[in-house]
Amino acid sequence: MRIALCADGRSPHTLRWANAVIDRGHDVALIWTRSDFADGDLSSYRSSISHHRVSDPASRRRPWKLLTSGLEARRLAEKLRPDLVHGLYLSGYGWTARDLGVHPLVLSALGTDVLDLDPHRSRDGTTLDRLGARYVTHRTRDAVVASDLVLTDSNPLADVLRRRVPGTEVGIVRFGVEIREDSSDARSRWRSRLGVNDDAFVLLSTRLMRPNYNIDVIVRALRVIRDRCPGAVLVLKELPRFSDATYREMCLDLANSLGIRDAVRLVGELDRGDLLELYSAADVYMSVPSTDGTAVSVLEAMASGVAVVATDAPGIDPSIINEGVSALVVPVRDVDALAAAVSELGMDPTRRRRLVEQARDVVQREADFDRELDRAVGYYDELLAMRSRQPRAGSASKPGIASPANGFEDRSSSEGD
Repeated sequence: MRIALCADGRSPHTLRWANAVIDRGHDVALIWTRSDFADGDLSSYRSSISHHRVSDPASRRRPWKLLTSGLEARRLAEKLRPDLVHGLYLSGYGWTARDLGVHPLVLSALGTDVLDLDPHRSRDGTTLDRLGARYVTHRTRDAVVASDLVLTDSNPLADVLRRRVPGTEVGIVRFGVEIREDSSDARSRWRSRLGVNDDAFVLLSTRLMRPNYNIDVIVRALRVIRDRCPGAVLVLKELPRFSDATYREMCLDLANSLGIRDAVRLVGELDRGDLLELYSAADVYMSVPSTDGTAVSVLEAMASGVAVVATDAPGIDPSIINEGVSALVVPVRDVDALAAAVSELGMDPTRRRRLVEQARDVVQREADFDRELDRAVGYYDELLAMRSRQPRAGSASKPGIASPANGFEDRSSSEGD
């Protein structure tokens, strides 16, 4: 099977997906936008993956590119002749995947991109903002309507997709996490790197420094937490290429103004092995966005034996983040509730251990990376099998997606193995 994968190749999620598909014996052509490729690094990709560049998608600021970018994508499709196209994200790379004009077309909804199906999300903005939002919604909806299958990582996001675009075929496939044994010395080694005592209460967030992830709320909560758990330390991971520089500075200035800057540690980009070991240095992981799906970082924390405190953000899946079972859940942007939940875990190691044990069970059952990737490849196979059973009118003809009534197997992880 030859798969054209349209995705930001700088993302670790793209890297894992592309390499895993190659390892299963398929061919991958990774399609980047030119701006992302210029900032990319190909060294960790399997050597057999081919890399291709297309123009950045047309936007409200560059509407004249709508025609030229579509032509460019279709010419690339004629050159690559993929069996299937998969766009990781509904907007942006989902538009590129749509422009290739190839079926089967698979898209992945990763969380905030589902908001792009709402034309009213900028209702309080300027006229230009509202027009821009409608443009984004039009292109994103067009991609979803054209798709043969949309994969998403949570049942609530699947429900939103079906409501926003009735008739959309949706499958639940999570990016997942590697299930592996903990390194026996990773905790002490990382704490030494961070300059943190063995008995310190360490809090961690690896979410991007962008407003949606509410890092400022975590910083404000840290001041309260340190009153209840003296010596608490917060570790934040930075990905400068994906972060909001202005928001980052605001968060660090806030820490300075609250007198807790010396309790904050910053960690830069890490290879995957180092990243997974970083979690072992923490006692509590915090994920407090305003909107979310099933965040890979939350799964990584759970798999690494770290207690999780998360927000009840739209899009989270209660089969993963289950209040009092696999995590403690607090309202969005509620500093006091976040501080209370984290402090409770700091003062009650028994409850913390119970959450950790239950969360590990959830990850093993719902989010094993290899099993989830196999599920996605199973969807690929089914789509291609359905196409082969239908009359062909050219490579751009869309196969009729079957429903459970006519043979399309439901592979959602909520039904178990």
